[in-house]
Amino acid sequence: MGAVRLADTISASSCAECRIHVSTWEPAPGETHLGNIYHHFPHTDTGMRPCPPRFSCGGIGQVQGTPEQIVNSVVDWAAGLGTSTGPGEKMSIPAVWRANDAHGSTVTGGRSDHQGPPQFAWAVDIVDPANRDAPTPKKDKIAAALAQAYGIPPTSGSCSTAVWDCASTTIGHYRIQLIYRTYCGGNHYNHVHFGVRRTDMAEPPIPPQLIYPGYTSPAD
Repeated sequence: MGAVRLADTISASSCAECRIHVSTWEPAPGETHLGNIYHHFPHTDTGMRPCPPRFSCGGIGQVQGTPEQIVNSVVDWAAGLGTSTGPGEKMSIPAVWRANDAHGSTVTGGRSDHQGPPQFAWAVDIVDPANRDAPTPKKDKIAAALAQAYGIPPTSGSCSTAVWDCASTTIGHYRIQLIYRTYCGGNHYNHVHFGVRRTDMAEPPIPPQLIYPGYTSPAD
């Protein structure tokens, strides 16, 4: 397979076998190189080396440190793909802090990973600025890459119609959650949700405000 870009990785033949390829991908200007990745649900092509679940793929897949540190690796990776946060800011770690500060509870009133505190839980909503209202091929690939890297298979569908209906897995002391193409927990057709929560900690109080540690006020 020759050099391809993220938007060119699904074909009718590969979808027929539930395969998504990202191989020796050449990034567009401003995009981050993903490295050699082969996503499979569930087919394995013996001619290519698959990126196994829970293995670092282009900076994602590592599960260590705080929930924020795990999410930050995804934020850095997604930023290189030209994505934005839920509120529409260009993807960055400070932008995720601002988005999470404004997020609030889940649609049912439960505690959201977005609410933190970051040593207990953290999350990012990944949006394709090209279409902030519906699924796109870029969001499809991002969800598939995260699913493969962290070992979270879709709950239904396959390839470009795969659904992660509040799907999650537990790795060590971390619950890793992926939501896309569903109304579970709110509208997740318009973005990919990735969240991490510690399972070995008592729930701390929800912080009244989340302020990025590197923030400097204009008065300083």
